[in-house]
Amino acid sequence: MLLRPFRPHRTRRVIGNCVYLLWTLTFISLVHDLHAINIGIRSSNRSVPSRSQQLPERIFIASIHWNNGPLLRSHWNATLLNLVQYLGPENVYISIVESGSWDDTKNALRELDGELGKLGAQRIILLSNLTHQDLVDRTPAEGETGWVYTKRGRTEIRRIPFLAGGRNRVMDSMKVAGGKAFGKVLWLNDVIFTTEDVLRLLDTHNGEYNAVCSLDFAHPPGYYDTFALRDVEGSGTVTSTWPYFLAGESRRAMIAN
Repeated sequence: MLLRPFRPHRTRRVIGNCVYLLWTLTFISLVHDLHAINIGIRSSNRSVPSRSQQLPERIFIASIHWNNGPLLRSHWNATLLNLVQYLGPENVYISIVESGSWDDTKNALRELDGELGKLGAQRIILLSNLTHQDLVDRTPAEGETGWVYTKRGRTEIRRIPFLAGGRNRVMDSMKVAGGKAFGKVLWLNDVIFTTEDVLRLLDTHNGEYNAVCSLDFAHPPGYYDTFALRDVEGSGTVTSTWPYFLAGESRRAMIAN
């Protein structure tokens, strides 16, 4: 039996061709997706819905702020007031929790409270008497949950339960928000947005959804919240820029909306 001599250059050539083919297909897929996104942005269904198209439903606007004084004064307060005026003060309830800031956040929120009052908007703005350092230095009570012993050799507040507790405080205000039902809950937090951004978000799938979220960009084109974003299969993202997801269904959903 004769054996053919092993030719490593042929093996390398086959592997190289496979890699080249894979990269070519990936590039074609990316170009196709970008073209679809461009068409979607330019199509009429991406336009801002007119006020007459807005559903007559109440919206619970929720937000948490910590050390956001400059953002509140430069963008956030004014944009929220514009949004409330557009939706109608009678159609919204604003619930805001301030979480131990040491900058000018509290004063900025006090000013916002006054301006919302002038519009006649129902709202509750809770300012914390504790500083962030107070929260960090606090000793947990016996049996208290939400703490973990860290590598720094001390017991510290677990981040996720702490954040969840703050969000629950915001949502608790719904119990005293006039006794009326809400069609949607709109979480804003410390992002720069416009009224048009919010209207497009609320109009996703013509308003038919359980939950919908926009991407938060800190340094475009890279998105910000790498900790929380998941695809339809529950997996984290594979890139911080497009196409983000390994799951094709998630990429197609982004293109469609």
